[in-house]
Amino acid sequence: MAATQAQTSKKKKATKAKAGAPKPKAPPRSEVPMMAALRAEHRHMASVMELMAQQLDAVAEGDLVDTHMLYESMDYMLSWPDRYHHPREDLIYGRVADIDSSAADNVDSLQREHDDMAGRGREV
Repeated sequence: MAATQAQTSKKKKATKAKAGAPKPKAPPRSEVPMMAALRAEHRHMASVMELMAQQLDAVAEGDLVDTHMLYESMDYMLSWPDRYHHPREDLIYGRVADIDSSAADNVDSLQREHDDMAGRGREV
Protein backbone atom coordinates (compact mmCIF):
# COMPACT_ATOMS: atom_id res chain seq x y z
CA MET A 1 0.00 0.00 0.00
CA ALA A 2 2.80 2.41 0.89
CA ALA A 3 4.45 1.73 -2.48
CA THR A 4 1.21 2.57 -4.28
CA GLN A 5 0.89 5.87 -2.38
CA ALA A 6 4.50 6.75 -3.22
CA GLN A 7 3.85 6.06 -6.92
CA THR A 8 0.68 8.15 -6.82
CA SER A 9 2.58 10.99 -5.13
CA LYS A 10 5.31 10.85 -7.80
CA LYS A 11 2.70 10.98 -10.59
CA LYS A 12 1.03 14.03 -9.01
CA LYS A 13 4.39 15.83 -8.71
CA ALA A 14 5.23 15.03 -12.34
CA THR A 15 1.82 16.33 -13.44
CA LYS A 16 2.34 19.55 -11.46
CA ALA A 17 5.82 19.99 -12.97
CA LYS A 18 4.40 19.61 -16.49
CA ALA A 19 1.64 22.11 -15.74
CA GLY A 20 4.23 24.72 -14.69
CA ALA A 21 6.47 24.18 -17.72
CA PRO A 22 6.42 26.94 -20.32
CA LYS A 23 4.35 26.12 -23.37
CA PRO A 24 5.78 26.62 -26.86
CA LYS A 25 4.92 30.06 -28.15
CA ALA A 26 2.23 29.91 -30.82
CA PRO A 27 1.99 32.58 -33.51
CA PRO A 28 -0.44 35.39 -32.72
CA ARG A 29 -4.02 34.61 -33.78
CA SER A 30 -4.02 37.65 -36.05
CA GLU A 31 -0.93 36.50 -37.97
CA VAL A 32 -1.66 35.85 -41.63
CA PRO A 33 -0.95 32.19 -42.53
CA MET A 34 1.64 33.11 -45.17
CA MET A 35 3.54 35.24 -42.65
CA ALA A 36 3.42 32.37 -40.15
CA ALA A 37 4.85 30.09 -42.85
CA LEU A 38 7.66 32.53 -43.64
CA ARG A 39 8.45 32.86 -39.93
CA ALA A 40 8.55 29.05 -39.60
CA GLU A 41 10.89 28.86 -42.60
CA HIS A 42 13.20 31.41 -40.96
CA ARG A 43 13.30 29.30 -37.78
CA HIS A 44 14.07 26.19 -39.84
CA MET A 45 16.84 27.89 -41.79
CA ALA A 46 18.33 29.20 -38.53
CA SER A 47 18.39 25.68 -37.07
CA VAL A 48 20.08 24.30 -40.20
CA MET A 49 22.65 27.11 -40.05
CA GLU A 50 23.31 26.37 -36.37
CA LEU A 51 23.83 22.69 -37.12
CA MET A 52 26.16 23.58 -39.98
CA ALA A 53 28.12 25.99 -37.74
CA GLN A 54 28.58 23.24 -35.14
CA GLN A 55 29.96 20.92 -37.81
CA LEU A 56 32.31 23.62 -39.12
CA ASP A 57 33.53 24.31 -35.57
CA ALA A 58 34.25 20.59 -35.22
CA VAL A 59 36.24 20.68 -38.48
CA ALA A 60 38.27 23.63 -37.15
CA GLU A 61 38.98 21.67 -33.94
CA GLY A 62 40.12 18.64 -35.94
CA ASP A 63 37.19 16.52 -34.76
CA LEU A 64 35.36 13.99 -36.88
CA VAL A 65 32.23 15.32 -38.55
CA ASP A 66 29.28 13.94 -40.42
CA THR A 67 30.39 15.02 -43.89
CA HIS A 68 27.14 13.91 -45.50
CA MET A 69 25.13 16.09 -43.10
CA LEU A 70 27.51 18.99 -43.65
CA TYR A 71 27.22 18.66 -47.43
CA GLU A 72 23.41 18.38 -47.29
CA SER A 73 23.03 21.38 -44.99
CA MET A 74 25.30 23.48 -47.23
CA ASP A 75 23.38 22.37 -50.33
CA TYR A 76 20.10 23.24 -48.63
CA MET A 77 21.26 26.70 -47.56
CA LEU A 78 22.68 27.43 -51.01
CA SER A 79 19.62 26.37 -52.96
CA TRP A 80 16.34 26.27 -51.04
CA PRO A 81 16.11 29.88 -49.77
CA ASP A 82 16.91 31.38 -53.18
CA ARG A 83 14.67 29.00 -55.11
CA TYR A 84 11.61 28.99 -52.88
CA HIS A 85 11.72 31.23 -49.81
CA HIS A 86 13.12 34.52 -51.08
CA PRO A 87 10.96 34.71 -54.24
CA ARG A 88 7.82 34.33 -52.08
CA GLU A 89 9.09 36.93 -49.62
CA ASP A 90 9.87 39.31 -52.47
CA LEU A 91 6.34 38.91 -53.88
CA ILE A 92 4.70 39.42 -50.50
CA TYR A 93 6.78 42.41 -49.50
CA GLY A 94 6.55 43.83 -53.00
CA ARG A 95 2.78 43.85 -52.56
CA VAL A 96 3.22 45.53 -49.17
CA ALA A 97 5.28 48.26 -50.87
CA ASP A 98 2.52 48.69 -53.48
CA ILE A 99 -0.04 49.18 -50.72
CA ASP A 100 2.13 51.24 -48.34
CA SER A 101 4.65 53.44 -50.13
CA SER A 102 6.44 54.18 -46.84
CA ALA A 103 7.59 50.52 -46.82
CA ALA A 104 9.08 50.72 -50.33
CA ASP A 105 12.63 51.55 -49.20
CA ASN A 106 12.66 48.69 -46.70
CA VAL A 107 11.33 46.26 -49.30
CA ASP A 108 13.93 47.41 -51.81
CA SER A 109 16.68 46.85 -49.22
CA LEU A 110 15.34 43.37 -48.47
CA GLN A 111 15.32 42.45 -52.14
CA ARG A 112 18.91 43.73 -52.54
CA GLU A 113 19.93 41.62 -49.52
CA HIS A 114 18.34 38.55 -51.12
CA ASP A 115 20.26 39.21 -54.34
CA ASP A 116 23.49 39.70 -52.37
CA MET A 117 22.98 36.46 -50.42
CA ALA A 118 22.33 34.56 -53.64
CA GLY A 119 25.59 35.92 -55.11
CA ARG A 120 27.58 35.01 -52.01
CA GLY A 121 26.01 31.54 -52.07
CA ARG A 122 27.14 31.03 -55.66
CA GLU A 123 30.68 32.02 -54.62
CA VAL A 124 30.68 29.33 -51.93
